[in-house]
Amino acid sequence: MTRTLSIAFLAVILLASAFYYLRSGRAATPSGERVETTLPLVTVATAKLETPADQVTLAGTVQAGSQAAVGAKVPARITAILVREGERVVAGQPLARLDLGDLDAQIAAAEAGLRGAQALARKAEDGRLARRSELDAQVAQAEASLALARSKLTQAELGQKLTRSAAVSDRERARSGVAMAKAALEQAEIGLAQAQDAYARLKRLHEKGGVAKVDLDGAEAQLRLARAQRETAAAGLEQARA
Repeated sequence: MTRTLSIAFLAVILLASAFYYLRSGRAATPSGERVETTLPLVTVATAKLETPADQVTLAGTVQAGSQAAVGAKVPARITAILVREGERVVAGQPLARLDLGDLDAQIAAAEAGLRGAQALARKAEDGRLARRSELDAQVAQAEASLALARSKLTQAELGQKLTRSAAVSDRERARSGVAMAKAALEQAEIGLAQAQDAYARLKRLHEKGGVAKVDLDGAEAQLRLARAQRETAAAGLEQARA
């Protein structure tokens, strides 16, 4: 209804303006003569009711439907920004470049610490294996001593039987004593060789920091004992041969 009244009011104004123009064009001259004027060409159109397009002008702020916080996994200085404000980006696209100099140094230090820890772990494992080898050597030495004792017992029993036998001569008893002394010397030499190997192995590991000093001292004591046993066995063999 308001739109219809506005159009009608505009048509009235146009008609009034045309009438005023016609009146002013036919004004009399000073001599009283009427002068004809030429009217301008006017295009006449029939007014019609039209519905204008709906337009609404509003003031506001454009806000995105979703928001995402952009951040780095590690704190670092930004050296370059790779996108512009308002630019469309996709998932996984680099947005900025960071200065990772300090982070690289930290990674290098951590890797060095890891290598040091691994070296210590290897030394500890070497020490454990060395102590196990030492125990194995001690077990082998004990087994050799046991074998020597059994050999001595066998020889003693044999000697006892030979002594009780009237047919046994002094020469045979001497040969039996020499055989017993030789067996004792062989066992002592085996024990000495094992003790020397164990001591040399522990000494190398101790120089590398993989074995404690007390373990090396124990191996050295075992070596001295093996040497003494070997010397005793050698002296017994010399005595048996005399």
